[in-house]
Amino acid sequence: MRDELQRERRDVWSDDWTDAETPRPPRTSEQQQQKQRQQRREGLDIAAMARLNERLNQLHTGVAEAQKAGQQERVVHLMEETLGVLLQLEGPEGTEVLDLCEQLVKDYNSMGLKALESGDHGTAQELLKKAELLTDPANSLRARPAARAKLRGITLNNLGCYYKQRGKLHAALGYLEKTLKMEEAAGLGSKDNPASTHLNIAVILSNLGRHAAAVDYATQATEILMRELGIQEADIGAEVDALLESRPSSSALASRLSTLAVAFYNQAVEMEHLHRGRGALSAYTNASLLAERSAGADSGMAATMRKALATFSEKHQHSLSRFASGRKETRSNAMLRPDSAPVRRVPSLQTGRIRLESSGFSGVFIAAMCALLTSLCTTLLPSVFRYSHATLPPIALNSVLDAHARLAPRRLSHC
Repeated sequence: MRDELQRERRDVWSDDWTDAETPRPPRTSEQQQQKQRQQRREGLDIAAMARLNERLNQLHTGVAEAQKAGQQERVVHLMEETLGVLLQLEGPEGTEVLDLCEQLVKDYNSMGLKALESGDHGTAQELLKKAELLTDPANSLRARPAARAKLRGITLNNLGCYYKQRGKLHAALGYLEKTLKMEEAAGLGSKDNPASTHLNIAVILSNLGRHAAAVDYATQATEILMRELGIQEADIGAEVDALLESRPSSSALASRLSTLAVAFYNQAVEMEHLHRGRGALSAYTNASLLAERSAGADSGMAATMRKALATFSEKHQHSLSRFASGRKETRSNAMLRPDSAPVRRVPSLQTGRIRLESSGFSGVFIAAMCALLTSLCTTLLPSVFRYSHATLPPIALNSVLDAHARLAPRRLSHC
C-alpha cells in the first residue's frame, strides 16, 4: 500500500509547507474519474475483477464484525487491506478511496494517542507516521484540500506531542511550528485547533527556557479564544456568566472555556518567569475564574488554578500590597524582588554617618570589610532571589481530534 500511495510523489510535493503556494496538478472531473475507473476495470480480466470484488465484500464484512466486537486494531488492519483493493478498482482519487483515507487518518491518530498514553512509544510513532504519509500532499487526499489540511495539522500536532514526551524538544517544536503554519495558511478557525497549537508551542518554548517567546504564544492563544467566544478580558466574569446562561448545556462551550483557562494559566506562569507580577496576578485570577465556571468549583482543574493563585499571592504578598495601594513599581510590570524594590541606601563611609572609632590599620581593615559585604549584598542576593519563584510548570494541551483523539483535560499541559 505504501508503494502505491507514493507512486506519484515528486520533489515539488516535499513537506516544506508551501502547499498554498505550490500549484496543484489539474483536478480530474467526475466524468474523467469514471472513465479512468472504467479503463482500469477493462484492463483487468473478468476473473481478476471477480476476485477483487469478492475480497472487497469479505473485507467490508470483516470490518463490520471487528467494529462490533471492539477490535480496533483488527478494524484498521482490514481497512488498510480494503484500501489496497479499492486503489486497484477505483484509482487514487475514487470517492471510496478518499473516504477510507480520511477514516484511516482519524483512526491512526486515535490509536496513536492511546499508545502514547500507555507508554508504547514504538506503536505510537508507527501509527502517527502512517497518518503523516496519508496526509502528504502527494497522495490521494490532495483531492480534498480542506480535509487534508485539517487532518494534516492534527497529525503533526500529535507528532509534536510524541516527540515532546520523548524529550526531543526541538523536534517537537519543529512539528508544532509546521502545524501552525499550515493551519494559518489554510485559514482554519480556532475550533480546528490553532489555539491549542499555540499553547503547545508555548509549553515547548517554556521547557527550552525561552519564556519571552512562550508568553507571546500563550497570549495569542487567549486572544484567539476570546475572539471566538466574543468576550473581553476587562469584564470576563460577567461575560462568561452571560455565555453560560445562554448555552447552559453546551459541552463545546465548556471545553473552550477550559482551554481558555489553561491559556491564562500558562500565560501567568511565563509572566512569573519574566518577573511581570501584575500581569501574572491578572492571568492567574482569570484562570481560576474560568476553571470554576467551566469545570465546576469542585473540579480538579479549578482546585489546581485556585492553588496556583493562592501560592502566587502568598509568595508575593508584599508586592501585591504595593499594587493595591497604588504605589508605583520601580519597573513596569515588574515583580517585587531585591533588584527592583525601592533601594535603601547603605550609609556611606565617606559621609561621616558611620564613624569608625578605630584608627590606623584596623580602621582601614574594617572599612574594607564593610565595602566588601556591601558589594556582596547588592550583587549576589538579587540573583539568589530572582530565581526563587515561578517554579510551576506550564500546562500543555494534547492534540484534539474531534471525538477521536481527545485526551482528557489533564491537558493542563496539552502535550
